[in-house]
Amino acid sequence: MAYPEWPAAAGKPPGQIHYLEMKQYNETGRSYGGGLISEPHAREAEEDVRAWQAGINSAVLNKLRPKYAGTHLLVYVPRCQFDTIDFSFSDIVGAAVREVPDWKDVFKGLYILDAPEGAFFEITREMASNTLP
Repeated sequence: MAYPEWPAAAGKPPGQIHYLEMKQYNETGRSYGGGLISEPHAREAEEDVRAWQAGINSAVLNKLRPKYAGTHLLVYVPRCQFDTIDFSFSDIVGAAVREVPDWKDVFKGLYILDAPEGAFFEITREMASNTLP
């Protein structure tokens, strides 16, 4: 799983922010995205994109270990497409993957998806040599 890394979250782990957002929602019926949880946080669409790219980047980096050599990595990014609706899912994910060039040394392929059917990104070692700089 990958969660956005919000600048307003003051360095708290993205999974903890997600947990706190869900707790707030269950207690009050509302929660605000962007890392502040219980109060609105105005942000531009580009901040959402950067937060998701950082979260995807971290999720892949956290799994870059020799024991995973030769495997395929699946990363679920819940609500990414919703938060970044004005942008192409493939462009957002592709940019995040380009920031982790070492993934090809460990994984045979990366698969990143969100809940909607059209939110799927696939890249393999073979594809990477042709599509990513």
